[in-house]
Amino acid sequence: MKRIISIALVLLLSAAALSWSQQTPDQGRFLFVIGGEQVGVENFSFNQLKDGNLELTSDFKATSQELIADFGTDKLFTQKIVLTSGLALISYALDSETQRGTIKARVSVQDQVASMSVETTDPNGKKTSGERDVILEGNNIVTTGLSASQFILLQKYIDTQMTTDQVTLLAFNPINLDKPLVKLKVLKLSPVTLQAGKETLQAQRVRVERENFQVQLLSEKGQLLGFVSSTASLAGVTLEDTPDRSGALVKAVVPGSFADQAGLRTGDVITQVAGHEVQDRFDAQNLIRFQDPSQPLTLTIRRGNQTLQIKVKLSGSNLTAYRQDLFPDGFTVVGGA
Repeated sequence: MKRIISIALVLLLSAAALSWSQQTPDQGRFLFVIGGEQVGVENFSFNQLKDGNLELTSDFKATSQELIADFGTDKLFTQKIVLTSGLALISYALDSETQRGTIKARVSVQDQVASMSVETTDPNGKKTSGERDVILEGNNIVTTGLSASQFILLQKYIDTQMTTDQVTLLAFNPINLDKPLVKLKVLKLSPVTLQAGKETLQAQRVRVERENFQVQLLSEKGQLLGFVSSTASLAGVTLEDTPDRSGALVKAVVPGSFADQAGLRTGDVITQVAGHEVQDRFDAQNLIRFQDPSQPLTLTIRRGNQTLQIKVKLSGSNLTAYRQDLFPDGFTVVGGA
């Protein structure tokens, strides 16, 4: 198995605040909203095990009919993280089983070595598997990823370990064997005012950047209240899967749309998004979703026997996730402090 040595701070689904383990275990529910539409909920729970270790579990369920139709189920993933009482990672597990395929990821840590294994099955039943060891060096172990429960752990790192206004961390992606280490930039911003019904409160704000994805975490007294970001889409374009999963077939393009202006045509097959391979419609949409909507996107397309590249403008929507158990009706960012 391959080994990678990280000589910077390492992020792996845990935090470093010893005092946190003395707090009452937390549980709650994050509601995800995109462009005003509720798309899913993530339930999470912390519990102390009999041996004194801590367990964080979470599951994500889709509420959008489009997502449910895409995946063939509302149950998209479950994950479990086991930590020591000092919040050092012991193990991580992710499971997802939908009509888009299955993912089973496992990480166990011993003597600063994180042993990864990932097994996947695509929609046609083709199975792949792989293993890799990553040697972790550094005392600050925090979290990465897009799940709300993992952002809770990242927030704890920010509150207890981040001594400057800006840091660049080396993050560990537990489900990517090819590229398990990615850069994560964290920047403290000015506080903002949140309006929740008739109540207002001041929230701390931190910007987190990972590759093309950017999110702002909102917290109060160390507790993550929610986060805001943006998503991108190829508006006016209808995509379908190709029979051989060799790309995303362009079924229709609305005249006058950004895609139409860029030269995308019905019958084209999108094979890459920003240099990343596309196997089907879901791949294309997922890769586009986390691009910066203010920047043009490069698509590689197959048109007959030709391979072409076009740059297209994207449409953007706001993404908000908030603790629904704390804010049943959500909150609005109304201004800076």
